[in-house]
Amino acid sequence: MHLINERYAILEAMEPQSIAAAGAATGKFFDTQTRKTFSFSALLGAVTAGKSAKVELLASDAAEGTDAAPVGEVTYTAPAGGVDGHVVTVSGHVTALRGRYLALRVTNNGTAALLASAVLLADSVTNPEDTGGTTLVV
Repeated sequence: MHLINERYAILEAMEPQSIAAAGAATGKFFDTQTRKTFSFSALLGAVTAGKSAKVELLASDAAEGTDAAPVGEVTYTAPAGGVDGHVVTVSGHVTALRGRYLALRVTNNGTAALLASAVLLADSVTNPEDTGGTTLVV
């Protein structure tokens, strides 16, 4: 259950970029020490039929991610005809067993470049949280 006074922050987890064939890109590492839940969404561009992209959740005890290790992964494979875009979401509860800092890594298993970006939705302990973004409240 979510209380009506709970606040969430939407943060840029990986800036939009082109990932070369057989290449990978890792987003920013986020400190989860004061958070309870998280939900990363990787936004994939066009994926040709039968090609795939792997999205991994990385955890680290170092802010820079120097000791990062995958703690979960999902692979998306495009159906016949391919797709113009796809969203892969990785979510869960923060636990010290994973590591304090989390990030996403997107690996392109296709033969053409893949456009990808990612956002993080996390519960916020400050109100309002300075996300560096622009917000419209209606």
